[in-house]
Amino acid sequence: MSRRRQIEIELARQELARRRASVAHASLRRRVERKASGHVPAARVAPMPPVPMPRVAAEAEVLDAEPFEPDVLDDADAPTVAIPLPAALATSEGEADADGADEDGADDPQLEPEREADHEPESEPEPEGEPEADAEEEPEPELEPEPALEPSLEPEPAPAPKPPAGREAAAADERAPRRARRGLAVGIGIAAAVAVYVVAQAIAAQFVPRDTVIMGRDISGMGADEARTVIAELANAANAEDVAVLAGDVVATRAPAELGLRFDADATASQVVGFTLNPSRLIAHATGVGELLPVVSVDESALASAGASLKAELDSELTEAVITFVGARVVATDGAAGIDLDAAATAERIREGWPFEAAVPAVGEITQPALTTAEARRFERVMNEHVFAKAITLTSPNGNVVLSPEELAGYVGYTLKDGLATLTVDGRRLGADLLAQRPDLENGPRNASVVFDAAHMLVVDQGDPQRVLDHASLEAAVVAAATSIGRTEPLPYVETPPEVTVADLDIADFKERISSFSTPFTPREPRRERNITNAAKRLAGTIVQPGEVFSLAAAIGPIDAANGYVEAGVIINNKHTDGMGGGLSQMATTTYNAAYFAGLEDVQHRPPSGWCARQPAGREATLSLPGLDLKFRNNTPYALLINSYVENARVYVDIWSTPYYTVETEASGHYNITSAATIYDSSPGCTPESPKQGFTVTNIRRVYLDGELVAEEPYTWTYRAVPRIICE
Repeated sequence: MSRRRQIEIELARQELARRRASVAHASLRRRVERKASGHVPAARVAPMPPVPMPRVAAEAEVLDAEPFEPDVLDDADAPTVAIPLPAALATSEGEADADGADEDGADDPQLEPEREADHEPESEPEPEGEPEADAEEEPEPELEPEPALEPSLEPEPAPAPKPPAGREAAAADERAPRRARRGLAVGIGIAAAVAVYVVAQAIAAQFVPRDTVIMGRDISGMGADEARTVIAELANAANAEDVAVLAGDVVATRAPAELGLRFDADATASQVVGFTLNPSRLIAHATGVGELLPVVSVDESALASAGASLKAELDSELTEAVITFVGARVVATDGAAGIDLDAAATAERIREGWPFEAAVPAVGEITQPALTTAEARRFERVMNEHVFAKAITLTSPNGNVVLSPEELAGYVGYTLKDGLATLTVDGRRLGADLLAQRPDLENGPRNASVVFDAAHMLVVDQGDPQRVLDHASLEAAVVAAATSIGRTEPLPYVETPPEVTVADLDIADFKERISSFSTPFTPREPRRERNITNAAKRLAGTIVQPGEVFSLAAAIGPIDAANGYVEAGVIINNKHTDGMGGGLSQMATTTYNAAYFAGLEDVQHRPPSGWCARQPAGREATLSLPGLDLKFRNNTPYALLINSYVENARVYVDIWSTPYYTVETEASGHYNITSAATIYDSSPGCTPESPKQGFTVTNIRRVYLDGELVAEEPYTWTYRAVPRIICE
């Protein structure tokens, strides 16, 4: 319960005690007079209305009060009061009132014992002919518990014999000091309570309640002077700052004074500091204030005038902005929104937001153009500072394309969607012009393959897909390049993969070089070396799948001039002559030995009839088309890759695959030796020849798989003797 309510209840109690004492005194006086002069029926007198104390009644109800039923007064100056009181107070007050009550209060059970004690005659007999009980002849009116009901007085019966006057006077004199002492104590209590309340309010007036914030500034606990200073600073700042009214892209400003608005610092500060008897101040110190709202004084006339002036300033007709391309530049022309301001609503919106909002949206009908000034200016800035800032580059495997700002300007434009201007490029026209100038930007497909680098190590050639310029995607590529930091973007293509891709090559089998063989160019002869070099280039990159039969003639042929071969020296019937592809038997011998040491299956080969000392005896091969070819089968589970090259006056053949066989070879000595004859030649073009013995030789190849011998292959060949040729 608040302190104020406690004080009100205490004051009500005192007033109730005073009135009850007055009622008791008046009742005693009437009773004495009636007994002295005889009974006179009294007229019904309406009591005075109850004193309106709803808050006191409410508090008494909280304290479980019992209603008090007052006596009826026949004096207009002594109104009756029906006020609920706490049980404790009702008891004490009842004891005091019982001293002066008579049979008029017989309905109150608390007063009945004292009435009987004070007013029942002790020794004097009643006058003859009078009833024994006056109470029955003069019944008191019964009062309802509700204070609004008015009691009525019944006519009084004839008065009873008058009791001795001396005893009643003595009793009244005895009760007077007690009532005076009780009234003094109550008065002192009330005065003390009021003093405490006033002191509390005086202390609270010097400080701002806790949890108090005004316009984002925490002033909790500040002294009164400091708080007034802070609030004054906030008020001065708000009163000095212009208010912006926004209508589309247009802004109008007004000073608060022009709007008739003023932040009242003194009135605002008085809400939290300064003396007051309002109990809400003490409540605020206990619970906190929270957000303290500024007190704003409003000049309604000035605010209405400001609304009208804002309408006159901001109202405008709708105008579209314009974007124009001038070479490699963009020029924007301003537009304007159509504005029909509601002056009264805008003024009210300003009043609601101030001083918290320094920028307030205007109220009214605002129609924005499809292309606003802000958007036109933004597009102008982007185009001039980025798109047309410098050249862009479109990268391609077939060569890059560089477009200068001037070249690009011929293909650009803009579209407007949802109020945004977007850069566009005529990609189809640009693509057609690029291909007219650079047809090599497109290419056909090239199959994947394996090649060898300068160190003769394996390299996979990915091949090339077919590339056709993607005209539909060219616009997006150009826009991306023109708006990116690097200003570079790939040229878009529609790609079609080649027939043979890397996945088709089974390159996983080509782990290492499993076999290699070489033979020298001795003696040096340019035409033979040209044919061998040409054949080596054609042989390089040949792949032989497991189970497949390799043919040297197929790998390096056709052997004709169209494929780069020339005529060179050959031996036919022991005579030197020229033939197409002369020297390719050395390529056959080199390839045969590479396959021999890889453990591959020999399908077809034949050594020459005469031994060439630069080749291993018995391990030679001849290529003489169409009859003689070199063939072998890939009898391993892995694909083979053949490489061949000419280097340092030697021809090499390497075979790459996954190791599978291990090969050992053994050669016998020359046996069955035959002597050479002598021939004299007088024909034109005779070439002298040194004699060579004939002999037989046997080579044995042993093939191992995982350390186990799987094949032992002896091969015997007999060379004929080469006669001495003497030219005549």
